[in-house]
Amino acid sequence: MKVGKICKIIHNCMLNNDVDSAVSFLQSQILEIKKEYVKVEKEIEQKLKDIALRLNDGRKIDWNNAVQKKYNICYDYNFMGFLQGSTYDTNFGLVCCLSDKFLEVALEEIGEEDLKFYYGVKK
Repeated sequence: MKVGKICKIIHNCMLNNDVDSAVSFLQSQILEIKKEYVKVEKEIEQKLKDIALRLNDGRKIDWNNAVQKKYNICYDYNFMGFLQGSTYDTNFGLVCCLSDKFLEVALEEIGEEDLKFYYGVKK
């Protein structure tokens, strides 16, 4: 729903001294925004997983293999940009890939703005 329409509905509620309706309406709008946020977040995560799967080229990540290098993406606020991290044996809940091209391909296919959204980068 457009911001102008939301403001108009709240304004009308307030003119009628109907604070409960205004609060209820705002809560429903927040819920809708949260649902959309989660949907977009899941779509970006799936894109990351698809890229990792494709770049892994059939190889599986073995979290018990301390020699196998696993790559992930992180944002560095000091550097003000994305960096590619790596780990050998720990899954931190991040999408990981066996290719050192993971960040490069993700930026190319998903885009920096969507990756910033997914990783919660504050502007």
